[in-house]
Amino acid sequence: MKPFSCTKCQITRWLARFLAGVFFLLWGSFFLHHLNEWYFNPVDRPPLWVTGLMALHFGLLVGLAMGWKWELAGGLLVLGCGIAFFGLMGAWKIWFLIGPTLLPGVFWLVLGFNPPRTDPQAQNKPLTESN
Repeated sequence: MKPFSCTKCQITRWLARFLAGVFFLLWGSFFLHHLNEWYFNPVDRPPLWVTGLMALHFGLLVGLAMGWKWELAGGLLVLGCGIAFFGLMGAWKIWFLIGPTLLPGVFWLVLGFNPPRTDPQAQNKPLTESN
């Protein structure tokens, strides 16, 4: 793959961070609501499958926060937990929320596997002359 220029890299990085912040707040509010609903009621305990889905939901939130500092790890966690969570929930009907939620993970993976160029002219020089 051809490396990004610094400008494209920074725009992509900040767009991913913005989207991650927005969707962290959105899905975080759902997480807190369901945490209160399922776990703070001393009478009923949730089934095991609900606990598994809550763990995936928490992993999605951790990935959205982690991507700010560690793009590759955050991207992997967002995509892995997000696809598993939404897939097991059968929530593909709300694709207009799911797609943008997973987009920071895609951006962070691209950024993580494609580091920016520091010196664009150094790529045109032979290795012997760049030292």
